[in-house]
Amino acid sequence: MKPYMPDFQYFLSNAATEDEDRYKTSVVIKCWFIVVKYIKDPVMREKLFEVIKLLHDRLKQNTAVEYVDIFIKYLANTDNKSRCVKTIETIFPDRGADLIKGWKNM
Repeated sequence: MKPYMPDFQYFLSNAATEDEDRYKTSVVIKCWFIVVKYIKDPVMREKLFEVIKLLHDRLKQNTAVEYVDIFIKYLANTDNKSRCVKTIETIFPDRGADLIKGWKNM
């Protein structure tokens, strides 16, 4: 069976020590890296603004909204949820409540 077993390599990185400017190849990868790096840091609120702005400026609107939704759902499932809720309500004053509907009970 050994010839049929895949041989995978993986990349392991400590996001806390990495420089976010290192990830310039893709806006999505850079944004994901920022989310992972600052997920437990109080500065995540400001970084979330940066992530959303990067996605908005560099991607088509529908694609940007999809990635924002993915990143926000990821943040909502962390111990940083209350900070994320406040940030979303600040960034999207008109639609924030709709985006986080049900999160407070998660």
